[in-house]
Amino acid sequence: NYAFRFGGAVLILTFWLLFFLDKNLVIDRAWWGVILGSLIVLTYGLWDDIKDLKPGWQLVFQLLIVLIIIGAGVRIDYITNPFGGALRLDQIQFSIFNFSRFGLDPAVAGQFSIFSSLFILIWLIVIMNAVNWLDGIDGLASGVSLVGFVVIFFLSVSGFVNQPPIAIVSAILAGAVLGFLIYNFPRRGGAKIILGTSGSIFLGFMIGSLSILSGSKIATAFLVLSL
Repeated sequence: NYAFRFGGAVLILTFWLLFFLDKNLVIDRAWWGVILGSLIVLTYGLWDDIKDLKPGWQLVFQLLIVLIIIGAGVRIDYITNPFGGALRLDQIQFSIFNFSRFGLDPAVAGQFSIFSSLFILIWLIVIMNAVNWLDGIDGLASGVSLVGFVVIFFLSVSGFVNQPPIAIVSAILAGAVLGFLIYNFPRRGGAKIILGTSGSIFLGFMIGSLSILSGSKIATAFLVLSL
């Protein structure tokens, strides 16, 4: 048996194809940030799978991905406290450019929260590396990610969250991962396909991003990965 290390590239390409073909999805700045971030994941992942780069490069590319997400306007204003109340993350804000000159609302363009940005930075890097570290046994990282996408899907279609776009993207990713799992295990006299660096980091990136976009369901994603 031998393995192909480009399963992650197929996952990303499948995600892009179905994402752009679905006419129910409106592609705003945040989604463009996710698409561009996944492009960085694909580029670095394939490079690493071929050249076996040093670990430091992985952190550099992950920081770049997070900066793209923050620059696309993804933010967390608060984190719900399970014991009541919420932890506000939007207390200290700053602007890099004066977007009012271009007729844009500074509240949604160019306005960044220090605590929110730091939280997104730590959250995404932790989740990307956590799923990447899980990728040591056939089906482990992809199986955990599948559960995560299914949980986010059901949360997104519930009346509590009610975010159909997140549900659609979660369903796309769950279907892609399920299709990958069929070929992830060794077959007699044949090959298996593994995630590779691009696949494992992409799955972590999408779980982390969707948990933020789906009403800050950070605790839910963390619970799924912890279990």
